[in-house]
Amino acid sequence: GIESYLILSVSIIIAIISIIMPFTHINRKFGVRTKWSIYNNQTWYYSNIIGSILMLISSGITIFSFCFYPSILKVAFISSIIAAGVLSVLLSYFVYIYVIHKNLKVLRFYFGDIACGNAFNIALQKAGYLGNGNDAITQSAVKQVSLSSNL
Repeated sequence: GIESYLILSVSIIIAIISIIMPFTHINRKFGVRTKWSIYNNQTWYYSNIIGSILMLISSGITIFSFCFYPSILKVAFISSIIAAGVLSVLLSYFVYIYVIHKNLKVLRFYFGDIACGNAFNIALQKAGYLGNGNDAITQSAVKQVSLSSNL
């Protein structure tokens, strides 16, 4: 009935939104918004790509159910949306952890053993110096540390 077409419409809208997600900038209104995904542009980008893929799979499952198994449409829609949402949040955390560890390796390469200290890492993080190693922020941190070590 009309419920099936409403679910199909919502699923198509979710598919369209999920295609747009990877192209957005960090914001508080749209995309995979967790404290981990908004950490920096890299975590935002990868979290939203993962979320987008999961939402597209969810929409695909719903559309497939609408076409071939209408008796399980509601269950397929609700369970796939919930699974995609939960997995998006969990995977945004793993992206965050990966980016942090990757950046700490970059910092240890640039700053040597001094970066192993927690206080130093926290200070760099709060100052915004945890970049990917090639960005202007990290290069600025490298210059500042090398200038201060020459004094």
